[in-house]
Amino acid sequence: MSTINTYDSSRPECGGEKQRFIDLALKNAELADVLKRLPDLGVKDCWVVSGGLVQSTWNALFNKAPNFGILDYDLIYFDSDISWDSEDRVIQRGKMLFGDISKPVEIRNQARVHLWYEKKYGRHVPPLRSSCQSLWRYPSRTTAVAINIDNNSLVKLYAPFGVNHALNLKIQPNRRSRQPAAYIEKSQRWQTTWPELEVIQW
Repeated sequence: MSTINTYDSSRPECGGEKQRFIDLALKNAELADVLKRLPDLGVKDCWVVSGGLVQSTWNALFNKAPNFGILDYDLIYFDSDISWDSEDRVIQRGKMLFGDISKPVEIRNQARVHLWYEKKYGRHVPPLRSSCQSLWRYPSRTTAVAINIDNNSLVKLYAPFGVNHALNLKIQPNRRSRQPAAYIEKSQRWQTTWPELEVIQW
């Protein structure tokens, strides 16, 4: 789990489902714009993750408007300075950088997750060691997906549970997260917005 294998979409031998997922997601020009600006945020280990990313793929598959049903775009990064002031400075930079994006861009330092996780989810968790390690804790395997871009415009994807759930329109629980209430709430909302989705019960 400690080793993060990234997918380089510029390599033709790395095609298949991961390439298809990236291609579909980036049909959302707004998401693509957020992705291109990641290096300008000036933080390390920065990724676009979760709902807004996977939902962009669903919209492409369902021939819906690219940002249909998307509430926000989530960005994660990792900084060993776990003070709120440090995270807030990044959030404020993000407001300027993404100010013209129609959906809110939510930015969170994953090194701080253990400070608020227990209050939100009712159990203590150890500190994370990287941004992508957080994906193992997501309530749904389907949305545990992250992409980023480097200075050479190479897109990378990290998906600890794969992307086939998203492409096959199935909402799969991540029971190791021990967040059944969060999973039920999210999956019900997604299925209401995209009725074609199949929800696997917790």
